[in-house]
Amino acid sequence: MSKAKTITVKGYKSTSRKISNLARNRNYYVQVRTYKVVNGRTFYSPWSAKKRVRTR
Repeated sequence: MSKAKTITVKGYKSTSRKISNLARNRNYYVQVRTYKVVNGRTFYSPWSAKKRVRTR
């Protein structure tokens, strides 16, 4: 995804995140993945499928 921005959500209890400063009436595409740090090394899951989200 071009011009992609990354937002980190810490804590395994978090299931959502509000993203601010988005233009109104526009489509955005979102992907997520999990990560875990073990002995100082970070392991990532594969990226999810893209999800289209339209702002109001």
